[in-house]
Amino acid sequence: MSKILIGVIGKGKYEIVKYTFDDKIVEENYVMKILSDAIKPDRIIVIGTDSSNWSLVDQKLNNYEKLIVPIGSNQEEFWSMFESIASIDLSKDDELYVDITHGFRSIPLFLMSALNFLSKVKAARIKAIYYGAFEAPPDTKPIIDIYPVIEINDWLEAFIIYNEYKDSSKFSRLLEGRLKNASKYQKMLETHSALFGFTAMKQYIDYSINNIPKEFDELSSEANLKAIEFLKKNFKDISERFSHEKNYENYLELAKLYFESNRFHQASVILVQTFVEYVIYTLDM
Repeated sequence: MSKILIGVIGKGKYEIVKYTFDDKIVEENYVMKILSDAIKPDRIIVIGTDSSNWSLVDQKLNNYEKLIVPIGSNQEEFWSMFESIASIDLSKDDELYVDITHGFRSIPLFLMSALNFLSKVKAARIKAIYYGAFEAPPDTKPIIDIYPVIEINDWLEAFIIYNEYKDSSKFSRLLEGRLKNASKYQKMLETHSALFGFTAMKQYIDYSINNIPKEFDELSSEANLKAIEFLKKNFKDISERFSHEKNYENYLELAKLYFESNRFHQASVILVQTFVEYVIYTLDM
């Protein structure tokens, strides 16, 4: 596992700015220098174009890797830029620290997309994404961590997966380390997904009505996670679908839920059981 600092460089002549980072004030015209001194990375990668101000990088950094990308003037160049960044040689669990302060604005944009790819496909761990807010009002400009942008994408992806397939395992992973009693809620999410995956009809309905909504209603007030509100509402909506008194009516709702989740074979299996339950009910067996 290595610590890797990745940054960008444009062709501008950057002015010296008084930045604050890690409780220190530093006068500098290239934020990567400040981050390099603070993080002490094992590797430094700087992304820029042929016309970028490489002389500034040479003055500020030692032993860095230069990655030349096109400026991004058409679709072909955009894809080339993404492929170049996504092809950075990484190992599993490498820690990535990223600076997007400097550089032509399309490069940081594609760098953010490539980071998402690197974390998902190459299993690198994004630790921070820094931006030197040199346009901020105070005389001393903060270097802020905008990592929540990546976190928001992760929560969005988890919700899309859940909404499409009722698989809440990604939510379970995202909860780790974010609240005191995380393991309890992780286990509940994994159980909920497993019951749905194994088509455990009665158990899934019971769990959806009696366990998940109540527990996650408490979690939403305990954890400062806005994404949980969306999940909580979804759990509540599902539990309300199973409010029928007759088993066959609840099974029919469950079949619809599987169909909406693109699990057509399981939906057909439940429809058969629904018919059996309906026959039992009508014949008073």
